[in-house]
Amino acid sequence: MQTSRFQLTLNTIVSAGFGAALLAAVHAGSAVGYPAGAAVSLGTNPVASFAGTMSISDSESLVVVPEDQALIITDVVLSMGDSGNQCRASTQVEVTASGSDLGHFGVGVSNETRTYTSWDPTLVASLRSGLRVGPGDTLEITSSQKHQYNCSSPGPELHFTLSGYYAQP
Repeated sequence: MQTSRFQLTLNTIVSAGFGAALLAAVHAGSAVGYPAGAAVSLGTNPVASFAGTMSISDSESLVVVPEDQALIITDVVLSMGDSGNQCRASTQVEVTASGSDLGHFGVGVSNETRTYTSWDPTLVASLRSGLRVGPGDTLEITSSQKHQYNCSSPGPELHFTLSGYYAQP
C-alpha cells in the first residue's frame, strides 16, 4: 500500500499540532495556591504599612491585628544612620508577634569605606510567603544594640518600614 504525499503532509501537520498542544499543556505555567474563599478580606485596599525611627536599643508595638484578620508582612526595609561621620555601630532587629519570633535582621553603620565591620547600612527584604501575624496578635519591632563607637549623642537611629496586607485568618 502506497501513501500519497497529501496524506503524509496531513499526518505531519496533525502530529505537529498535537505535539504543540501537548507541550503547551505541560508548560502551562506556575501553579498558585490560595486558601479557600477570598484570599484578601479587607475591602478594596488591604495594604498595611508601618514606618518609624527608633533608638538602636528600643522596642515599639506597631499594631494589634483585628480579631477577624491576619496580617501578612511581605516587605521589610531597615536602615541605620548617625549624624556624626565617625560612627561605627550595629544592631540586631527582631520582628515579633505577641512575643513569638517572626524574623531577625542585622544592620549597621561604619565610617570605613571598606566596611570591615561587615554590616550593611540598609537591608531590603522581600518575603515571598510573608511573616504571618495572627488575629489579635501585636506586631512589635525590637532593636538590640550590638556595638557602638564614636557616635553622636543621643546615638545612631534605626529607620524601619514594614509593609504587607490584611487577609482572612
